[in-house]
Amino acid sequence: MARCHILPWPGTTVLDDQAQMREDQRQYDQVASDYTVRFYTWQQPTVSIGRFQKLSPEFQARLQDHGIPWVRRPTGGQAILHYNDLTFSIVGPLQPGQQHQLLETYQHIAQGLCQGFQALGLTVEIVRHQEPGQTRAACYATTSQADLRLAGHKFVGCAQVRRRKAFLQQGVVYLKSPEPLYQHIFQEAFTGIDMAQHLGCKDHSLPEVPEIVRRLSMHLQSHLEQVRV
Repeated sequence: MARCHILPWPGTTVLDDQAQMREDQRQYDQVASDYTVRFYTWQQPTVSIGRFQKLSPEFQARLQDHGIPWVRRPTGGQAILHYNDLTFSIVGPLQPGQQHQLLETYQHIAQGLCQGFQALGLTVEIVRHQEPGQTRAACYATTSQADLRLAGHKFVGCAQVRRRKAFLQQGVVYLKSPEPLYQHIFQEAFTGIDMAQHLGCKDHSLPEVPEIVRRLSMHLQSHLEQVRV
């Protein structure tokens, strides 16, 4: 049975935004026989882009106009505005024969996340089918099988990279709405859902970030230690 290590919160939040990506890469490069989960926030509004994503000159100009830096993630996917969000990364070993089981890894991690969100009063579902449509610049403009949905809207966006012996998965959940900055950057409205919006509709307040991290960490740890992904 594998063990899961949860790195202390908020120990890594002192890193600058470029360093957050370097730390995730470092954890990926050094992965051993156990899993490591890390949660962090960002020092300032920042856009992260997928490993192979290209930014248009117009998009870069809008970032510059708003003074927003951008960083490239080790994982794939589309651009994410890190603003009012909680970011997490999970690294772990791959057993022989698991290198091509990408969807299975996503779903095992998603199940642990669902249990954590359930403990926070959120009924989250795993997206089972790829959403058809044209690829958009913004991650939250489309839904894939790597994602989680809440009340019919995209709630958690994830992306993963893997090699022969290890994987790294990065994900984002919005605690509060990223509007209006999101619309200024992507030139379209935010169609996902944030925790504060949903809990507000249910007459509940948003838990403190350490409590959110504690709940998600506890259930991720329990699930990953029982199921070797």
